[in-house]
Amino acid sequence: MTSTPEQFDVVIVGAGPAGSSSAIRLANPGRKVLLIDKSVFPRHKLCGEFVSPECLDNLDELGVLREIKNAGPATIRTTVFYSRSGRSCAVANKWLARNEQASIAISRRTLDQILLKRAQETGAEVLTNTTLADVQCSERLGVACVLETEDGAKHAVSSSLVIDATGRGRYVARRFDERSTIVKPSQVAFKIHLRGAVVAPDTCEIYSFRGGYGGCTRIENDLFNLCFIVDASRVRSIGRDLGAILEATVLTNARAAKTLADIKIEGDRISVPIARYGAMDPAPAPRVLAIGDAAAFIDPFTGSGIAMALESSKLACESILNGDRPESLADLYRQAHAAAFVPRLRFCRALRYLSSFPRIADAIIVGLGTSELLRRSAASLTRSSISQKQLKLPR
Repeated sequence: MTSTPEQFDVVIVGAGPAGSSSAIRLANPGRKVLLIDKSVFPRHKLCGEFVSPECLDNLDELGVLREIKNAGPATIRTTVFYSRSGRSCAVANKWLARNEQASIAISRRTLDQILLKRAQETGAEVLTNTTLADVQCSERLGVACVLETEDGAKHAVSSSLVIDATGRGRYVARRFDERSTIVKPSQVAFKIHLRGAVVAPDTCEIYSFRGGYGGCTRIENDLFNLCFIVDASRVRSIGRDLGAILEATVLTNARAAKTLADIKIEGDRISVPIARYGAMDPAPAPRVLAIGDAAAFIDPFTGSGIAMALESSKLACESILNGDRPESLADLYRQAHAAAFVPRLRFCRALRYLSSFPRIADAIIVGLGTSELLRRSAASLTRSSISQKQLKLPR
């Protein structure tokens, strides 16, 4: 380990959309940024791979929208929710943002690689295949980090701040959050890429089934992404065979049984346990900020996970670039994060609870299908009431 740690303004842990976009926003105006990730890129990541329309302005600000569009993402204009019996209601994706653009769908392998490349171009130092072995924070001295590469080599760096962009695991923030506890996963999420789905090119389909739900959408290269969430107890009772899991869950939905009847899976499946939803403390220590899923995990059926990653990144970076002292920065960011995200998280929590009862879930889909006004209202409640220009810290 080196005797004199290299000094950075900010160390960011996790190079998904939240982490890489933060590196871009901070390195572009000249901050010295270190971005680390345990993976080797490009890599696949469990995700619905749905980029909602409010993300597009953000991606344009980051300087990556043209390259993303050149990668050939699918344009998604409509999301259709199907009850188990096949009843449906449709939501126009332009309702999800003030700019009334369509959504796009692109693999995380492609999206994350483009953002990571842009972070390097703006001057951020990037270390992949690297983990954070230790981190210590002091209000007076700053942040001391020990990094470890795959071969076990360690070296020390220091910074004024550390940003946790590690997702639901909160691998940095939970070290400083006394309320963080290990929770037994209640659900398991799966993701597979496939061909042969009979889903319209501009449509994302969401299927309800007993013990969970799933979504299928076209991405780039004529592939489809199928991502679904199942109660952990059901997965344990079914076993590990993916075909058996699909038959007992997603394919019990009448619509899914038709659209996915002749699919051919490409590549490996990804499965991840889910222990909790909702908001955690986004600033568990004066020099530690959490963004993206590390700060709040929203129900995937909303299609707003990437949007929240980009929005929370923008809030955190604004707080840093404003030059606030660490002790006030944490409080300001915590307030801004709550204002931007807590209302939609509460609405989604209520929907999740109601949808856990199959008959109620079917009734919600049928009821929403009868009124465009209700569908518009429900869609807006899964989004921020704060516009992209208004997205800022309270003063």
